[in-house]
Amino acid sequence: MEVSAPHGFGKTSQLAQWQREAVVSGIPAISLKIEERDDASRLIQRLTDAAMRIEGGLFSQAFADWIGSCADSRQALTAWLAEVTEAPDEVLLLLDDVDLLSDDSLSALEYLLANAPGNLRIMLGLRPNARLSAASILDGTPMLRIATRELRFCEEETFSVVQQALGEHGSTDLAIRIHEVTEGWPLGVRLAVASQLRNAMPRDLEVTVTTDIGRYFVDTVINRLPAPAAQMLVALAHLDPIHPDLCRTVLGPNAPVYELDRLADESAILTRGESGPWLRLYPTAREILTQRHRSLPQNERRGFAVRASQWYAEHGLFEEGAHQANLAGDHTTAMRLVESGLRAMTEQGRSSEVLGWFSRMPSAEIREHPGFWAPAGWAFAMSNRTEEARRLVELIRQSADVTEAARYEADMILSTCAGYSDDLRELEEFARKWPAPPASAVPSEIVIHAVSFAHRAILSGRTELARQCLSAQQQNPDAISPMSWGFADLLMGLSYLWEGKPKIAYEALRKALARAESQLDRWNRVVSMIAAALAQACLETGRTDEARRLLALRLPILEKQGLPDVVIIAYRALAEIADEEGRQDQAAVQLASLATLGRERGIPRMEASALRGLANLHARHGRIRSAAVEAEKLKELVAALPADLPTAIMLWCQLQERLAMAAVLAADMNLARLEEAVAIAEEGSRLAARLNRGSDLVLSLFLRARALKKLRDARALGELAEATSLCEATGMRRLSNEFSDLGDRIEGHGNQELPRIVKPTAPPLETRSILTPREFDILCRLVDHMSNKEIARSMGLGEETVKWHLKNLYLKLGAGDRKTAVSRARTLGLFHPI
Repeated sequence: MEVSAPHGFGKTSQLAQWQREAVVSGIPAISLKIEERDDASRLIQRLTDAAMRIEGGLFSQAFADWIGSCADSRQALTAWLAEVTEAPDEVLLLLDDVDLLSDDSLSALEYLLANAPGNLRIMLGLRPNARLSAASILDGTPMLRIATRELRFCEEETFSVVQQALGEHGSTDLAIRIHEVTEGWPLGVRLAVASQLRNAMPRDLEVTVTTDIGRYFVDTVINRLPAPAAQMLVALAHLDPIHPDLCRTVLGPNAPVYELDRLADESAILTRGESGPWLRLYPTAREILTQRHRSLPQNERRGFAVRASQWYAEHGLFEEGAHQANLAGDHTTAMRLVESGLRAMTEQGRSSEVLGWFSRMPSAEIREHPGFWAPAGWAFAMSNRTEEARRLVELIRQSADVTEAARYEADMILSTCAGYSDDLRELEEFARKWPAPPASAVPSEIVIHAVSFAHRAILSGRTELARQCLSAQQQNPDAISPMSWGFADLLMGLSYLWEGKPKIAYEALRKALARAESQLDRWNRVVSMIAAALAQACLETGRTDEARRLLALRLPILEKQGLPDVVIIAYRALAEIADEEGRQDQAAVQLASLATLGRERGIPRMEASALRGLANLHARHGRIRSAAVEAEKLKELVAALPADLPTAIMLWCQLQERLAMAAVLAADMNLARLEEAVAIAEEGSRLAARLNRGSDLVLSLFLRARALKKLRDARALGELAEATSLCEATGMRRLSNEFSDLGDRIEGHGNQELPRIVKPTAPPLETRSILTPREFDILCRLVDHMSNKEIARSMGLGEETVKWHLKNLYLKLGAGDRKTAVSRARTLGLFHPI
C-alpha cells in the first residue's frame, strides 16, 4: 500500500496508526523512516535492526550479525526476505519518506517489492513526486494507493479532532466552521484547534484561523521559495483555477511553471484538480498572495487580467474569463462572457453568483441581455424573491421571438416560485397548463417537471403518487444537472417523512446527500435541504448527534433558500435537540423564529407548525397555562385563514391546531378537559389520515392514550398498543420515547377496575405543616403514577432534585415507596377522592 501526500496531510500519522493497530492485533510491525544517506547496504542493516527491536525479535542475533557483515546487498536482501518467509505469522513493514531514497537504495526497495513473500504486507509513505510511483518494476505489483483526497478529513473526522482537543468547548458549529475554513486539511485543522486552545473565544474564528494558517504558509513555503517562483505565485494570485498553459500565457514562456508541480507535490499551498493538470491555491494562501499582488503596478496587473480573460474564454471558462475582464476594468466584455456561462452556473446551483453578476447590471441594460433573464429568474425563484422572478418571466413572455421552450421554462420558474411560497393553487395551475413536458424539454427540465408534480402531490397527502412521478423520470444522471437530481432526491425523502416512515427516509436521504455533496458544495441550497430532511430522519430514529452535525450552520441558508417543509423541519428539529439537551429557552427561541418567518413570508403552515411546537413544549414541561396561550393563538390563526385557501393547506393548519389543543388538554387533570382531549385528538387523527401524515396520526393516538389513562379508561391500552406498534414498524423512536412513561403506568392493569382519579386539595390545618409546598406538588403527581422524569419535566426540575424531595417525602410520611406514600397521604387526609 502506498500513502502519497504533501506535508500536513497526515501521511506519517496514518502509518503510525497502522503500526499501533498491528501491535494491538499481535502482528509484528517493522517501522522505519528513510534517511537521505541510506544506500542499499545501510537500508538493509536498518531494516534488520528495526526487526530486532520488535518484542521477542523477529530474527536471531546470529542472522543480524551476518547481515552486518555481508558485502553483497542483493544477497543480504534475499536472505532477509527468506527469514521473513519463515515467520509464523503475517509481518507488517512500514517505510516512511520513501521519496528520500537514493538510486542505489531505490533499486533495493524495488527488488524487495518484486520478491516480497505472501506473509509480508508493505506500507509506503512518500511525497507525490517520488520516483517510486513511476518505477516500471511496479507495473505488475498489486498496489493500493491512498492519496491527498483520501487523507483529507471529512466533517465527522474534523468533529472528532475538535471534540477530543476542546471537550465541551468543541461545539458542532465550531467544528463545522473549522472544517470549512481548513477544507479538511489535517494540519490546518490542528492549527485551528491550537488557535482555539490559545484563545477559547476569539472574536472572529475565520480571522484567527486564517492568520495562523497564513503564517504557516509564509514561514514554511512562500518565504523559502526561490525569488522567481515566489514572484510567479504573487502574479497568479488572482487566477482560479490555474493551468500551466494559462501561466505561460499570462507570464510568458520563461515562467518557472515546473515549480507549480513541485509545490503541489510537497506542500498544501497548491492542490490538484480531479483530472488533468489543473491546480488551485489554498484559500488562505491565496489571500496572502493577493495582498502582495495588489502592490504590483496597476498596468502590470491589468495586463495579467486581460491575457487571463482571453485564455479562459478560449477554453470555454466564461465565468472565469468574465471575472478577469472585470478585474481589467472591461465591464462590457465581462457581461458578454458571463452571459454565455449563466446556464452552466444555474445547473450547478450557483444562484448567488448569478445574482451577483445580475446586480452589477444597470436596470436600463437588463432588456439588452436576454441571456440573463431565465438564469436570474431561477435564482430569484429559489431565493424566495418571487416578485423579481415574475418581472423576468414577463420579459421572457413578451419577447418578440419567444419559443414554446422559453414559455415552458418561464412557467417552470413560476412553478418553482409557487413551491417556495407554498402556493398550491399555482402548482395546480402549472399541472393543468403543462400535463406533460413539451417535446423541446431537456432532461433536466423533465425532472423538474416531475418534481413540481410530486411537490403538489405531497402537499395533498398523495405520497405514493409523488414517488411514482419521481420514479418515472429515473434517467442517466450524467444527462441531468445535479440541481435537478438533488430536488428529485429531496422530494423522494420528504414523501417518506410526510407519511411517518423515518427509517426508509433515512436510507434514501443518506444516499441522496452523498450524491449531492459529491457534485455540489456543502452550502448549496439543495445540499442543505437534503441535509435538513436527513436530520429529521436522524432525530426520529434516535440519531441525535448526527442530526446536530447535519444542521450545523445551515439554518441561515435554509430560512432564505429553503422550501417551506424543509424550513419547518429544520426549526422544529433544532428545537427538539435543544429541548433534549435541557435548553428549553433555546427551543422556544427556535420555534418563535419559525413563527415570525412564517408571518413574514405569508406562509400559514410555517406559523401554525411553530405555534403547535410551542404549545407542545410548554405542555411537555407541565406549563399548562403557557401551552394554552400558544394553542389559543393557533386557534385564532386558523379562524382567520381565508375561506378560499386550498383545502390541503387549510387541513394542515387545522391539524396543527387540533394536535396542539389535544396536547394541552391531555396534560391537565380536569375530567371534563381530559374528555375533551380525547375527542379533539380523535379529530386530529382523522385530519392526519386525510393528509396521510403518519407521525401526526401516531401522535394523536398517544395523546388519546394519555388522556384515557388519566380517565382510567381501558381504551387507553388499545390506543397505546397501536401507537407503539406503528412506531416500531416505521422507526419512530423519538416519538415512542416521548411517551414511554405511558407503558409503565398501563402495563399490568388488563381489564381490572382502575383506581379513581383523586383530586389533590390543600391539607387540613393540623397536617399542613407536614409537607413543604414542593413536596405536596410532587405527592400530587405520584397519585397520577408519574415517573421521576415526567415529574421533573412538569415542574421544571432536575431528576436528582425530584429524588431528593421524594426522599424527604417518604421520611415525613413514614413510607418506603410511592404506593405507601400515597396511601399514607390519604390516611392523613391530604386529599380525597372525586
